[in-house]
Amino acid sequence: MTAFTKGMCEQKDAKRKTMPSGSHTKFTLRLFVSDETVAALEAQLAIEQIKEERSDADFDLKIVDVTKDPEKALTDMVLVTPTLIIDAPPPARRMIGTLRDAAKTLAVLKAS
Repeated sequence: MTAFTKGMCEQKDAKRKTMPSGSHTKFTLRLFVSDETVAALEAQLAIEQIKEERSDADFDLKIVDVTKDPEKALTDMVLVTPTLIIDAPPPARRMIGTLRDAAKTLAVLKAS
């Protein structure tokens, strides 16, 4: 773990809020990234932390590298990376950026 990612983990731990337990939820997520950029790695780290935080839920995460599969990005109308598409539970939603703000990301998932 680099000093950068260690610092990100420490920031996430400081901001982490506990989600109330509820019914078991299944999330279907697609994370569109561009190669292994810092933003892509931050977004992936944020998703992993959210998965830990929401241990009451199942996550089906697919990571799409738009440099390797540009057609998929065009089909899904992804113009900016990283982009997280939350397909399930409905309604479908999109979040753009590194997902650094764990509270916002958790709020979007909690609304599901």
